[in-house]
Amino acid sequence: MLDPAAFHNLLAFFNVLLFAILNDLPELIREDVNSLVKLILSSLVLSEVRKLITEIIEVLDELFQLLLFGVWTVNKLKILLLDVIKARRHALSLNSHLSEYLLHLILVGLT
Repeated sequence: MLDPAAFHNLLAFFNVLLFAILNDLPELIREDVNSLVKLILSSLVLSEVRKLITEIIEVLDELFQLLLFGVWTVNKLKILLLDVIKARRHALSLNSHLSEYLLHLILVGLT
């Protein structure tokens, strides 16, 4: 059978082991809970940061599209202005030729 002294030593060993585990258990649980809370909070923060970055990128995309549309519009207006200037020059040259021709006809007709 089991010697009472050995049994007492075995109970003392289990007592010390159980005390060590139970003594450190709240700290271990607190560390695990802290790690779990940090993980959950960081995942929430990261998802919010991801949403914020997505919104910023969408706003920048719209801004660049408006900027490119503005550049395209200015370019089209510049082309139209150049066409108007060319048409005006052509009309002025036609007008001067016409007036010279009419003046010539008048002078020839009067003389």
